[in-house]
Amino acid sequence: MYDGKKLCHLVQDTKYSITQTNGQRVYGLRTSSHDEPPRSSELFIGKLPRDIFEDELVPIFEQIGAIYELRLMVNFDGTNRGYCFVRYFTREHAERAIRCLNYYEVRPGCRLGVYWSLDNTRLFVGGLPRDKTKTEIVHMLEYYMDNIKNIIMYPSYDDITYNRGYAFLEFENHRAAAIARRRIPPGSHIWNSPIKVDWADPVPEPPSEIMSKVATLYMRNIPSFMSTQEFERLLLLTVKPELITKVYKTLDYAFEEYARELGDTPSSSNLNF
Repeated sequence: MYDGKKLCHLVQDTKYSITQTNGQRVYGLRTSSHDEPPRSSELFIGKLPRDIFEDELVPIFEQIGAIYELRLMVNFDGTNRGYCFVRYFTREHAERAIRCLNYYEVRPGCRLGVYWSLDNTRLFVGGLPRDKTKTEIVHMLEYYMDNIKNIIMYPSYDDITYNRGYAFLEFENHRAAAIARRRIPPGSHIWNSPIKVDWADPVPEPPSEIMSKVATLYMRNIPSFMSTQEFERLLLLTVKPELITKVYKTLDYAFEEYARELGDTPSSSNLNF
């Protein structure tokens, strides 16, 4: 059972707040003077002793750097559920926490598991009729699901008037995506077609020290009819010409070489085909 006095002392010392709702207790900084950190700065912490709480966990993880939030999953009897989530202000601190605190002995014979949190917010929808337009598919999916933030679809390789039979749905957070996923159960049909709805595989982000050395960008899902010259002209709408050293496109993908690191390259959201 947690000690309420110790948690009160923690709050007083750090000026953070602790709130409990829906089976989790959130220790975090809630002020408008700080921007919310990127999603890539959150870690999953497993193998927790059931009698360890914020007063012990916060000092351990603050050895790495200031934390933005710690979410501890708790039971009705006051014990924790064996895991929590820690979110730092920067991805760099999260990377360092994995290196330094994974397998950290928090109690004799009890070592933590510190991993990246897979806070997936994207669903894959397969089995869509290829002759339906994006507008028709959006209207149909919004009949079943709420809070869809974005729908990503691609034209067929052979005929751009048809789609490829699948789409990716993006949501604001993991909870909204999880609720939407349950709205279309296995075996469901839309337009007499069997529909599959599942989690889209999250794209792992390589460590920042590796990305800082990368100067070649791979881009896919480019219209196959677009020539290298046409693609390069579109690219130059978002990138300074002096940053690009070479562009090579074939079929529906391209490679772009840059004179500087990827921090100066465009994001895929900046290019619309």
